[in-house]
Amino acid sequence: MKKKIGITILVLIFALLLASCGKPANTAEPDPVVPSDPSDPKEPTEPAVPSVSEEEDSRVRVGYTDEEASYSYSFLFGDALFSDYGTGAELAAALGRGEIDTAVIPTNLACSVYRSSGGKIAIIGVCLSGDVWIMESNDDEMIYADIIDPDILYERTVYIPYEGGAEDAIVRAVCNTHKLTEGKTVFFEYLPYGEIEEQVKSEAGSFACVPTPMNDNYGIGFSASWAWQNDTGRSVCPIYCVAVNTDNLKDEGLAAVKAAVSDSGAYLTGEYEIMDAVTPYLRALYNVKPSLIGGFMPDDGIYGG
Repeated sequence: MKKKIGITILVLIFALLLASCGKPANTAEPDPVVPSDPSDPKEPTEPAVPSVSEEEDSRVRVGYTDEEASYSYSFLFGDALFSDYGTGAELAAALGRGEIDTAVIPTNLACSVYRSSGGKIAIIGVCLSGDVWIMESNDDEMIYADIIDPDILYERTVYIPYEGGAEDAIVRAVCNTHKLTEGKTVFFEYLPYGEIEEQVKSEAGSFACVPTPMNDNYGIGFSASWAWQNDTGRSVCPIYCVAVNTDNLKDEGLAAVKAAVSDSGAYLTGEYEIMDAVTPYLRALYNVKPSLIGGFMPDDGIYGG
C-alpha cells in the first residue's frame, strides 16, 4: 500500500514540474499592434549631416623667445601662429622637431640642429641688426663705450645666459681672436638671464654677455659684432639667422617665407651671400669649440633651402 502511495506522489510531482515548464515567465497580455494609417501626415525627418573633420591650419608657425624678441620677424606674418620658447636653444630644438616652421635662432644652433635633424633645417636669411653686448656693472647711467677692445676681459669672468647659445659662441670667438684662453686668461660661467644682473653687480670686475643691455646699471660695454667685424674686416656678423624647417615648408610655402624675409630689408638673403657671411663665422666657432656648431662643419645644403 505504501508503495502505491509513493508511486502516486512521484507521478503528481512529475506532472507539476511539466506544467510549470510549459507556462510563460510573464503572463501579462502583450500590447495590441495598431496598424498605421498611410493617409496620416508625418513630420519630416532631418537628413543626417556627415561629420566633417577640421581642416589643418595652414598658417605659418613662427617661434620666438622673450630674450630675443627684438630679433624676431613676427611682424612679417601678421596672421601666423606664434609660439613662445624660453631660450634660443629651446627654440632651435623645436624647429628641428617640426613644432614650428620658422624662427630667428642663433646661427651656430641652426648648424647644430641641421645635423641632428638629418638636414631638415635651412638658413634663408642672416640678421643685419642682431647683436650681443659685453657689459660691466657700473652705478652710473648707461654709456656705450667706443672701445671694442676685448683686452678689458683679461683675467675676468664673463657670465653667459646658457651654454652653446649666441652669446656663448660670439664671446668665445672674439676672445680666441685676441688670444684670451678659457680657464687661464678669461673665465666663462653660465647663469640664467634673471640671475646674471645681480651676480655681475655684486662681483666687481665681472662681465655679462647679453643680447641687449639689461638696464642702466651697466656702464662699460662693447658690441661683440663690432669686435668681430673689426677683427675680420667683414661687414656682417651673422650671430642670428632666419631658419626654416624644410620638411614643413615646401614649394609655395617656402617661397612665400623667403619672399617676406627678403622684402623686409632686415636680413641678408640669397644662397651665396648667406654662405659667404656664415661659413667663416662657423669655421671660427669650430676652431674655438666644435660643439658650438654640433661638432662638424655643415655641407652646403644648409644654405638657402
